[in-house]
Amino acid sequence: MHGCGRWPLPFLNAFAASGGIRVAELLPVQGSIQLAILVVLNLALQLFDGVATYIGWQQHGEMNPILSAGFDRFGAGATLFVAKAIAIMFVLVLATTPRRSLAIAGLALTLTAYTAFSFVPWAQRLF
Repeated sequence: MHGCGRWPLPFLNAFAASGGIRVAELLPVQGSIQLAILVVLNLALQLFDGVATYIGWQQHGEMNPILSAGFDRFGAGATLFVAKAIAIMFVLVLATTPRRSLAIAGLALTLTAYTAFSFVPWAQRLF
């Protein structure tokens, strides 16, 4: 099994003490400031998008049919929490991709998409 030897930070692993499956480890950003910046910016955009979507939904309604259905069925808070948790997990999976160039390209793409399709429209509408 790959990486069975040492745990980089055992306190980040829920099963480290029992020798179980590694469930989380520190993001591999030691050698790449660019990757770290992309991760932070993507996480900040996810936070902005969640807050802006909630505020915008209260003022203008929700145009995304998937979120709108979730708002009707589970409530806005629960739906946004789950949607943003999934998006954040996606960012972290991208960031921990072993091929650093692929991680950087993917994070740059998501950063561009969220800036163009979330940040700019919500900033224009709300501010």
